Amino acid sequence: WSPAEAREYVGPAYGLNNTRGYVCQMCRERTKHFEACQIEPRGTMTRDFKEMRLCLCPACAEKYRELRQNERAYRAFIQAIEALSPVEFTQNTPIKLSLGDETLHFTQTHLAEIWVLLKLMKEEIVVE
Repeated sequence: WSPAEAREYVGPAYGLNNTRGYVCQMCRERTKHFEACQIEPRGTMTRDFKEMRLCLCPACAEKYRELRQNERAYRAFIQAIEALSPVEFTQNTPIKLSLGDETLHFTQTHLAEIWVLLKLMKEEIVVE
């Protein structure tokens, strides 16, 4: 996916109604500019899915890229996603997950899509 297509996908999920602003998934601050940051570190991605992006302000995007280089923290983050129960995606509250000392906030739909893709990639099922 092109960066523009990834932004078009993740932006609306974290967009503020009737404004040109977005909410950063990490700091929860309003931002007019965001990065559709890849969840997986470069070089480890088996496929590039637009759903596997985060809506982060530029400062948090940089911080996230540094955090995901810590293999232990990143693995714990991915395992926390994989351990979620589908029931958790139906609750009417945002889902928070830790990565190192930071917390990422997700909509139920976005996290459910990530959860499914991680399961499919783990099973090596090709998704188009």
